[in-house]
Order: sequence, then structure tokens, then C-alpha cells
Amino acid sequence: MTKANMAREEVISWFPPLASTLCFLVVTLLTMIFFGSSMGNWGMLDIAPELVWGVGAILMVIFCVINFRITRGSFRCEKLLQLYVLTMIIVSLPLWLTYDPFADKVRALLQVFTLVCGLLVLKLTSSKTYLAFIQFQHDAQQTLKAAKLEVEQEMQEILKSKQQGK
Repeated sequence: MTKANMAREEVISWFPPLASTLCFLVVTLLTMIFFGSSMGNWGMLDIAPELVWGVGAILMVIFCVINFRITRGSFRCEKLLQLYVLTMIIVSLPLWLTYDPFADKVRALLQVFTLVCGLLVLKLTSSKTYLAFIQFQHDAQQTLKAAKLEVEQEMQEILKSKQQGK
């Protein structure tokens, strides 16, 4: 087989390309770090810890649902994740602007780290590698749906032929 023929053939795989999978995993990890450190920043305020934990739990459940839908090939959820992270950054901006960075260096570093993680998530979710992961997952889901439909049609034909044979 020549290289030209190999280039024309479609590569079929059960798993997405390694670079796409790693990009998805890095985005997931950075998003969890971003939400966790955002909750840490909010915890430094005079807010009841129960409220911070409750809001954090709700945000993580929402993230898990969005991330699950991304693993099923939802481009809408990819945009929703970007909007979600951007909203968290915007909500946290007033918090970051209300402290003296020279008075508390640990808090300043945590807030800079949080902002960097959020911006990295925004950058990576718009990359071609991340979008290739979502496209692969979307195509895989469409293939599974088509295969399921074919199997159901075959089963219906088999049942009809058995019923007519009786």
C-alpha cells in the first residue's frame, strides 16, 4: 500500500487521538482547580462556610453535568463551559480587587493562580485539539445511534419472520 493510498483511507479508532484526550483531561483538571481555588478565595471573606460549601457543591455538580455532555460530543456544552468559566472569572474580579496584595502574599498568589487557571481553561477550550476531541466524541455517538437503529430494525425483521412462520 502506498503512502498516497494510506493518506486517503479513513482511520477508524475506538479512542480519540491522544493529544485530544490529553487536552480534555488538562481542561477538566484545570477547571476543577479553578473552581476549588475560587471557593478558597471566597472562603477568605466573612461568608458563612456552609454557604461557600453549598455554592461550591452546586458549581461542581453543574460542571460535572457539562463535562459529561462534552464527553458525549456536545458542542453546545463546550460553549456553555466557556461561558461558565468566564462568568466565574467575572464574579471573582471584584473579590480580587478588594484586597491589598502587599498585606497578604498567600492570598495574592492564590488569586493570581486562580485567574491563570481560568484563562488557561478559556484558551484550551477554544483550541483545535479540544474541538477535535468533541468532534470525535460526537461522531462516535452518531455511529452508536445508527448501529443501535440497525440492530433494532434487524430484531424487528427477525420477530416478524418468526411470527409469520408460526
